[in-house]
Amino acid sequence: MAFDMGYSIESVISLMERFISHHKLIRYNPETRELAMKNWGKYNLDKGGKPVMDCIISELKDVEDLSLIQYVSETIQKKDIRSLYESFCRQEQMFTGNEDCERDETNTYIMTDIQEFDDTLTNVGR
Repeated sequence: MAFDMGYSIESVISLMERFISHHKLIRYNPETRELAMKNWGKYNLDKGGKPVMDCIISELKDVEDLSLIQYVSETIQKKDIRSLYESFCRQEQMFTGNEDCERDETNTYIMTDIQEFDDTLTNVGR
């Protein structure tokens, strides 16, 4: 992230900690390296249609941490799009037997040691 944004690693760590802990606007999974922005669906998914729904389906299939899908879906106002997001959450419940799809808010990643940070690009050519 630091390289892509042109910020130092320390600045990105500080910003991530602020948005995760203080503002509670993002969640990050360090194992899958996935980031979810709470209000993204609220401001970007106000229109639908088949092309939009097909794009959403193809993108949601690639998400590894399905609790992040639930996190984004909470602010989506358009019911058909929100139900599509929630169907992916129900899919996790069927496979894992877990009744609630939400991940514990305190279980989000906060980096405290810069030496543990690995910003290696792993999905080349995707």
